[in-house]
Amino acid sequence: MDAFVDGKDDARTGALRLVPWGRGWRDMAPAIDALEISVLERRFQHPGNPVLTFCFANAVSITDASGNRKLDKSATRFNEAPFKDWVLPTGLDRIHRKLATVSDGDRQMVSILTAVLSDGLPAVEAACLEALREGVHSADIVLNILARQ
Repeated sequence: MDAFVDGKDDARTGALRLVPWGRGWRDMAPAIDALEISVLERRFQHPGNPVLTFCFANAVSITDASGNRKLDKSATRFNEAPFKDWVLPTGLDRIHRKLATVSDGDRQMVSILTAVLSDGLPAVEAACLEALREGVHSADIVLNILARQ
């Protein structure tokens, strides 16, 4: 997928526009307000995904002195405990263990797991196993293999 960063790269027709977004008060306050309004006005659509449900149930916002709100990870009600006992297929598990040794491994693993939604678990598992056979374990490689299937 072709993408460009708004304000940094030249816009390209048909490419995904990525907008830089911080996690501070200035960026998060209007986003929290917009989400809250969309929920209250019943415009927000939720597909019933259990992971998304967990994330919404776990979200806690905090407020600064000016009344701005943002989500606060340290104030969450739960941790990842509900997911600790999930058994991943062999290829995904091996990739997960290898990615745990690199600084951005969590981000890479999220990218791989997100592909399950669009490509399906069997295809992602097959891509992980192929990457491991080739001696590599990055999300970029796994996603590239998926794109070629």
